[in-house]
Amino acid sequence: MNVSALAMQYRPVVVTLVALLTGWGIVTFVTMPRREDPEFTIRTCVVSTQWPGAPTVKVEELITDKIEEALDSIEAVDYLKSETTNGQSIVYVNLEDGVPTAEIPNVWDKVRAKVDLVPMPAANIRPVVNDEFGDTSVLVLGIYQAPADGHEAVAPEHQYSARQLEVYADQVRDAIRLLPGVAKVEKHGVQDEAIFIETDLGTWSQLELTTSALRSLIQSRNIVAPGGMIDTEQGKFQVSPGGEFNAVDEIGALTVATVSNNNIASHVRLRDLGLDVRRSYLTPPQVICRFTDERGTHPAVMLGVTMKSGANIIDICGAAMEKIRQIVEVEQTLPRDIRVLPVSNLADNVSRKISDVIANVVSAIVIVVIVVYLFVGLRTAIVMAANIPIVVLASIAVIRQFGVQLEQISLASIIIALGLLVDNAVQVCDQTRTNILAGMTPREAAVRGAKTLMFPMLSGTLTTIAAFFPMLLALEGGGSEYVYSLPVTLSTTLLLSWFFAMTICVILAAAFIRAPQNRDIPDAPLPWLNYRLGRLIQRWRARRGDSAASPASQVQSDNLFLQLYGKSAQQTLSFKWISVAIAVGLLIATLQLPVSSEFFPKDRRDQFFVNVRLPETATIHHTSRVVAQVESALRKLSPYRAADGAEIDRLRTMRSLIGKGGSRWALGVDPPPPGPNAAEILVRTTDGRWTDSLIADLRAAVESGNEALQIQPIPGAQIVAKQLALGPPSPPVELRVTGDGFADITRLRQIAGEVRSLIRAEPGTWNVTDSWGIDGFQLDVEVNQERANLSGVSSASIADTLNAYFSGVKLTEYREGDHTMPIFFRLRAEDRQDLSGIDRAFVEGANGKVPLNSVASITTTWQPGKIERRNQNR
Repeated sequence: MNVSALAMQYRPVVVTLVALLTGWGIVTFVTMPRREDPEFTIRTCVVSTQWPGAPTVKVEELITDKIEEALDSIEAVDYLKSETTNGQSIVYVNLEDGVPTAEIPNVWDKVRAKVDLVPMPAANIRPVVNDEFGDTSVLVLGIYQAPADGHEAVAPEHQYSARQLEVYADQVRDAIRLLPGVAKVEKHGVQDEAIFIETDLGTWSQLELTTSALRSLIQSRNIVAPGGMIDTEQGKFQVSPGGEFNAVDEIGALTVATVSNNNIASHVRLRDLGLDVRRSYLTPPQVICRFTDERGTHPAVMLGVTMKSGANIIDICGAAMEKIRQIVEVEQTLPRDIRVLPVSNLADNVSRKISDVIANVVSAIVIVVIVVYLFVGLRTAIVMAANIPIVVLASIAVIRQFGVQLEQISLASIIIALGLLVDNAVQVCDQTRTNILAGMTPREAAVRGAKTLMFPMLSGTLTTIAAFFPMLLALEGGGSEYVYSLPVTLSTTLLLSWFFAMTICVILAAAFIRAPQNRDIPDAPLPWLNYRLGRLIQRWRARRGDSAASPASQVQSDNLFLQLYGKSAQQTLSFKWISVAIAVGLLIATLQLPVSSEFFPKDRRDQFFVNVRLPETATIHHTSRVVAQVESALRKLSPYRAADGAEIDRLRTMRSLIGKGGSRWALGVDPPPPGPNAAEILVRTTDGRWTDSLIADLRAAVESGNEALQIQPIPGAQIVAKQLALGPPSPPVELRVTGDGFADITRLRQIAGEVRSLIRAEPGTWNVTDSWGIDGFQLDVEVNQERANLSGVSSASIADTLNAYFSGVKLTEYREGDHTMPIFFRLRAEDRQDLSGIDRAFVEGANGKVPLNSVASITTTWQPGKIERRNQNR
């Protein structure tokens, strides 16, 4: 079938269909969902369990191992990975790549069902299953208090409390979450409030009041329970019994007992027993959040905005920023010194990449017009250039039907295709022009030229498609989802390029391409110039008296390019083995060039992040001080002299989260697991060009210091600055040392140390560490069971009492409107921080309180601060 002849025969129909398809492409491009990365299903969920105060080994044995054993029976699970620390178990459930995306929610339901059946060591322990581990925040906002003009910091007496910052963050969150396309808005970095009932060891040991009695007392007063319904002739009435605390002071006024003296009853209240009741923030805090701008570092609350599937990231982020402008500048519902600034706005990256694609399309059109005009002529250049936007817009309309959105992979595919789709139009136009010069009519020349090239061009197009299409077959799971748009977009664009070359390009070629008026004189600029130079050389030779040339040599003398090409071809054929050797040598030389072999390259954008990790024994305040050193180093390293001599600042903003990693702000970056020894710093530079240099300077500064900038090296901490990659999350190169089941920890550490030493000896390696860290100091309470039984004390009651003293025991919750806060009982700070106080502690039993040292002995040991497992093996 001659496609070109049919297209020429039904020109009005073809032109109309192409116009409609192009218009469809324009509408699709305007309304198409936009996002930074392809929709990518992270086949991982996280099961987190808190057991405050429990040692690492106990948490592993009684929680982590039990959960892993239950989840191992799920067929879709590929492997289990866990991290166990003091008082915390985190199990990562990773599914097989072959699990269909539609089946993943059902698998997570099975995970929840299995976890619910796992027996916990205490009734108040509740594992939490998080199946939204892969949700990415398209916009991360920092809410903080800015200092007054001319000041670097806010005066302490004018500083907002953490609770006030949270309230302002709630106002911003409530305004954003109702916008179209917004899935959820999460808060991070919030300082949780609590009410503490505190005592000292001496006072508590003399009281008959126990923690269980105190809990019952407060819970019975602080109730939220239905009072029933009353049916009357007038209707039904709801009975709502009061009982919630309306002031913290009421807790101290609770009556513990009534004492009768001379027939006069007196009430013994909680405050009369020497117990302090106060409202404060959790100590130590679970998370510390700071935001750094051009004026300094400030306490902050972060908001992470997640968008719905199929939404437009540019519209969502634009609407969110406009809403923030309204509430800050127009409505003025926030104080004037409250700032709301983005630290991550993925819409900026998407807009930049879309602009790059448009610029590439325009550049391709301009280059084709200029180059073809110079070599062939303006008419042919117009035909070739017109083919580019038609193919690109039609491809956008078609790929949308395959579920492709505008994201960095599909945009990159369009840019790649630009260099390939022009070839088909070039060949058709060139063959048409050749046929016209041979004496054919424009219509016949276009149809015959396209018919001659139809199958060779189709085979070449299919060969190119075959180089990319196997990605859909070779990759599975996340990798396949991530690169899905690459082969689909390229295949669609190239096939449409061939189809339009056979149809609309033939019509345009017949309408525009014509033979020059004088066939002996070219009309294109460069051939005309070449012709004129050849004629000048011919005249110069004639003046020298050269003999008359043959007609063939006459043509060559008129064409300098033809002369050069002929001589080069003749020399190549005369020395063919040398020519082949040179070609092979050049190929080998190019293979030796320092080209990286990364499948997903680095993302050159204005962001990077710094992971900070201290030994497992570090407190959150110690980690915060180390992070403050890194923040200071970044501020000092910010000034930079560019290649043109201009002085610039490389640092724009940064967000630091200590204790918890917050939301996922980029697809390729997993939030770090919560822990007082971990932190993440998200840095935004003033331009993507300065990201690499700032990372390199920071790595050198934290390792070796910088005397010129007065930056001291930071020992005792793992500080890793990382650049983003264009692809799904992937771990660094690592070696795993594994032992069966509960393998001996000492032996595992010994082998890991030997492997670590070997790797460090290799040149080019850096940041060689192990994932377990160092051991921690532990106090072991060895219970004398015989004495404990005689005293009416059990091992469980000893553990509960010590946990209440030093970690705090939750009694109930205090409600303040829609805001709730826990009520804890614990020792005062000076007693909690005094290890010698354990010898003076009293434990609660059936027969009252007894000294701890009378029923148990205390020893010190070293225990692992962290245990990692994979498939139930250490």
